[in-house]
Amino acid sequence: MRDHRIKLRDPIPVERIEVSHKNIGPRVVAFWILVVIAVVAIALGIYFWLRTEKGWQVVEPRSSAKTNCSNEFRFYYYVNGKSSDNRAELRAAQDKYTELTVTMYELFSPYDDISDVRNVYYINRNLNEPIYIDSVLYKAFEKVSSSRFIYGAPVQAFYESLCSSRDDTAASLYDPARNSEAKAFYEKILAFANDENHVNIELLGDNKIILHVSEEYVAYAKENEIKNFIDFSYYKNAFIIDHMVEELNSIGLTSGLIVSYDGYTRTLSEQNCIFDIYSKLGNSYHQISQAKLSKSFSAIALHSYATSGIDGALHYVYKDGTTAHAYFDMNDAMSKCANDCFVVYSSSKNCADLIDFAYPVWVADTFDKSALAAYGAEDVYYAYAEETTTHYSDSALTVELPKDTEDRAYYATLDSTVAKS
Repeated sequence: MRDHRIKLRDPIPVERIEVSHKNIGPRVVAFWILVVIAVVAIALGIYFWLRTEKGWQVVEPRSSAKTNCSNEFRFYYYVNGKSSDNRAELRAAQDKYTELTVTMYELFSPYDDISDVRNVYYINRNLNEPIYIDSVLYKAFEKVSSSRFIYGAPVQAFYESLCSSRDDTAASLYDPARNSEAKAFYEKILAFANDENHVNIELLGDNKIILHVSEEYVAYAKENEIKNFIDFSYYKNAFIIDHMVEELNSIGLTSGLIVSYDGYTRTLSEQNCIFDIYSKLGNSYHQISQAKLSKSFSAIALHSYATSGIDGALHYVYKDGTTAHAYFDMNDAMSKCANDCFVVYSSSKNCADLIDFAYPVWVADTFDKSALAAYGAEDVYYAYAEETTTHYSDSALTVELPKDTEDRAYYATLDSTVAKS
């Protein structure tokens, strides 16, 4: 097996930096020095890519590709042959990954009208009529047919605006916990969204569907400038990552893994991977363990804190330290995360299968440990943080703890057994 680290990334440190305008001359000189260094670095990067020694490589779509969803994923691939064989294998991986990231973006986009593509955008604008769609989308609708989550699309769009806000004033406008008018508005939307008489996807077979929307809901949506009745939102990447792995495996690419920004992971074969488990202790988050997994698996890794990069789209941190999350309850529209860090994984199920195990426990007022008891019978396992203790259910999982300090000791619990490091 090959070692690779999957990190639940560190919480963002908040720091204010004063920008000085002194010493402009030396700064210009330093700038050109950095440019030279950058050019050399790029040249070396090209050299090493052409050499293609064995080891882990990050695969990116080709620069000539159209708009794609690669900014939401990282594709790591392992090569261990002769340089010429490695180059050929990586070219095949890049070609297929480029194709997949373009196609998946086009299919699942709720915002783009793409010629000859009957995507989520197209479905939202062709109501109450039969539509033939791609089999990947059809399978996704089949998977969520017993859930009302996709119909919460209008509320999810407002939460995305909340999490991307630049300041507390703007965020508060969208936050039902701080704005009673927003809460009443979201509840009205959910009254429609949770009623199949007002909105529902009918699966007709043969990749054909109808998005049924009542006249009353259509009128309400028009009055309130609601564009989308359905969207897969943070479920979306589960379906995308499963399809990408299936397609990559189908052409013989089996040595790697794909990780999404919102917590989905799929291995293409057996890998040694590490999840960093964090817990909020006092006013800040601390790493309480490393969970090491050595197998082929699918996983959903969820955390309640904001991290750097695109993951910030899932969280907004107010100046008073409270956090609003893009995860909201379809019953009351309130933002909820029941635990600081929750990892759910399986060797036999894919990421889309794990949705039903992860989110009902995660998006809740309290963390329901009793719900976890049924996981093992379904070949589903977990690890989660509780203060300084890491709880886990898989005896094959290796949990490594930090060294105890004067004021803090760390623990790991397998079932009812507590073992101190």
